[in-house]
Amino acid sequence: MRVEFVAEHFTFALGDADPFATFQLHLLGAAAQLERSMIRERQREGIEAAKARGAYTGLALSIPKSSFSDAPMQALRISRIVSTRF
Repeated sequence: MRVEFVAEHFTFALGDADPFATFQLHLLGAAAQLERSMIRERQREGIEAAKARGAYTGLALSIPKSSFSDAPMQALRISRIVSTRF
């Protein structure tokens, strides 16, 4: 794996012998992971606030619940068992 920052002229390669490059690559990964966790936390807080206001109800079902049936899945399971080659 190789990560290259063109504007800054930085190149990081996996297994690079330079310990400072390895440190920088790990630091970038940790910063990206932290940022993603913070985004998810803010998103979760926003959804909770919207639910408290009654503004967030989720997506409406496009198929009524009454039309759900387990029969097609059971038929699929049976056909896979029957058609299995030994």
